[in-house]
Amino acid sequence: LRTGVVWEGLQEPSQVVWRQAQLPIQALALDPADGDIAAQLHALFDARHYRLDVTQAPLLRLVRADDPANQRIVATLLFHHMALDHSALEVVCHELQACLLGQGAALGQAVPFRNYVAQARLGIS
Repeated sequence: LRTGVVWEGLQEPSQVVWRQAQLPIQALALDPADGDIAAQLHALFDARHYRLDVTQAPLLRLVRADDPANQRIVATLLFHHMALDHSALEVVCHELQACLLGQGAALGQAVPFRNYVAQARLGIS
């Protein structure tokens, strides 16, 4: 998840794994008078019109907005397919759910990415 892709001044694009990359969290102030907050958030970040900067790690972002009419906070996780495949997305969803339920401390230690790559190369799930 610390990956970015660079190509400026290079003969071909290269994947770069940064030593550190923090998940950007963007808070938006959306007006309930303009409609459902979740629908507004979805419209603003519709993948058909919104693009992530793939040169900046991580290739995912979290965008949140208060929804006072429904007494909640709505959020969307934006990610590029280069960062999360189906298996990785399942892990992220599981971990987000645990955190939302106050069970984040019970999550296991993160597995080094090199283990994930080795499993993929060996065809192990």
